[in-house]
Amino acid sequence: MWWDDEVRVEVESKKKAWLDLLATKAGNFSGMNDEIERKKAEFRRLNKKVKEVFERKKKERTDKNDRRISDNFQVNIKMFWKLVGTARGNTKQPIMNAIRDENGCILNDEATNLNRWKEYFESVFMSKVSSELNELEIPKEVERGMEISVDEIMKAMKSMKAGKAATRDAKGWRGSGGRPAVHLV
Repeated sequence: MWWDDEVRVEVESKKKAWLDLLATKAGNFSGMNDEIERKKAEFRRLNKKVKEVFERKKKERTDKNDRRISDNFQVNIKMFWKLVGTARGNTKQPIMNAIRDENGCILNDEATNLNRWKEYFESVFMSKVSSELNELEIPKEVERGMEISVDEIMKAMKSMKAGKAATRDAKGWRGSGGRPAVHLV
């Protein structure tokens, strides 16, 4: 951040010079024009110094960000493009749409929002279809064939690309040795 102690000290000295100038003007009776001009000159000098410090600090911050972006390009391309998007001003905070309860009233509290989502998903997963699936029995031969070894996991992880999601091709899931995806609960 470019606003640090050095900038704060310079701004405080400029502010003090401004208040001194105002106090001198307010107490100006006669013969103090030289004093007012001296205080104006001091304020202008400090104002110019503050602007120079601002520019220098902002340039240092820009140079630091440029170096960080350049370094991240070499090491981490995903971070590079994230920083480029931030520098371009293309970052948007996710906007959460209003969540309503069963009666249609908008919920404002985070705890009640989370509780409502919990109720919603419980109602979805407790439907008739999910209860029928729970009643199905899986033969022992199929269960034994579904076991995944550590070697298969390591092979799948090595074949994955960094920062990419697994996709399905004609033979099955890429990176999983042709096996269907396994979802852990």
